[in-house]
Amino acid sequence: MISTVRINLLSITSVFLLFFNCSRYVYESSYTIRTDNLKTADDHWNELVAKKKNPKILLFGFHTYKISKSESTLLKDAQFAEVDYTTATYKFFKHGQYIDTQKADKTIPVNDLDLKRFVIEYLSKTEATGKVELEKILVPAKGKKDKFVIKKFDADYIIMAIHLPYYHERTKAGINAVTGFFGIITMGLIPIYEVSKAETFYVVFDKNLKYQNSFYYNRPYTIISALWMIPNEGFQTFFSQAGVPPENAYKIHVEEFERELLYQLTLRK
Repeated sequence: MISTVRINLLSITSVFLLFFNCSRYVYESSYTIRTDNLKTADDHWNELVAKKKNPKILLFGFHTYKISKSESTLLKDAQFAEVDYTTATYKFFKHGQYIDTQKADKTIPVNDLDLKRFVIEYLSKTEATGKVELEKILVPAKGKKDKFVIKKFDADYIIMAIHLPYYHERTKAGINAVTGFFGIITMGLIPIYEVSKAETFYVVFDKNLKYQNSFYYNRPYTIISALWMIPNEGFQTFFSQAGVPPENAYKIHVEEFERELLYQLTLRK
């Protein structure tokens, strides 16, 4: 009887840990769009420095999302996402400065069409919740209704990054279902795998918001969850899953984009 009680207690405890304290690890796979270029971002940067052409890069955006509201009815469950300004994928971009780190006391006028494109590029994906980020660069023009100027930053290029999707979108539901089943019956000893969608839009502007180039990265990410893993995405429970892609899902996007951007800048005369 004592032995049975101990086994049952162990089982209950293991299930409790699995459901209430499961560590999550975002697996970083290799990714490159230019396999013939073996140089790193640092290599390209050093080449630009040697030529005295290293640019001043200002980073704009680079945030993920959070669930702001959930609504449940008998027929459906609805969630609403908004930009999470506490996240910072710009930390993966080595040779640039995030817009918050620069102080800009002066403003400069810009072409209305260029300004319109900049605003539409960002709000078309982030919607109204992207307004806070835009206010870091746009300033109402004095004495002119519905006119804006931009802050004068010490930058050659302004890089806009927009991450998607807003929510977890699993691309391989079968893997998650099978590993989820074995993960539960083994009480977290066998890892649970999730493969989900991640994409990033980059738009490059000059310091006057003149459009320069666009880049698009689409690379799924894998999250591994188990009791015994050392997490790089924190602890998460069965009942409080974040529901949105984590910052680390976009790390490989940012690193590869920086490498490609600096490589293209080295080609300019």
